[in-house]
Amino acid sequence: MGNVKQTQGLAQLTDIALQAAHVKMAAIVARETGLRENLAQLAIHDEKPKQVPVTMADAAFAADATVRWQQWVDQRRTTINTELAQVMALKEHCRVDLARAFGRDQAAKALVARRAKTHEARKLRRLYDES
Repeated sequence: MGNVKQTQGLAQLTDIALQAAHVKMAAIVARETGLRENLAQLAIHDEKPKQVPVTMADAAFAADATVRWQQWVDQRRTTINTELAQVMALKEHCRVDLARAFGRDQAAKALVARRAKTHEARKLRRLYDES
């Protein structure tokens, strides 16, 4: 009976580890989604039609503002893409950890089932031997 209880405890631990891996993956996926949304917002701002300036001064100001805006957008896009690449690397590492946690959890559950079945068979054998 002790083996069954110990194995059930092991199964509980592997289940907790699996849940923790799921939580970690969910946080990484949420971060990835946020970064992808930021990139989409930058793309939307790039596609907006520009207002046509009325005077030469307005044209010069608009040209300077457009260049500065485009530089900012490009710089921001680079920063977001760099962070996204880092998040994707973390996600891959987390995917491996999640797969490992899932395998351990499945193995522990199978072990619990096997030990419970063995325990039940021994119990029935003792009952049969006593009769």
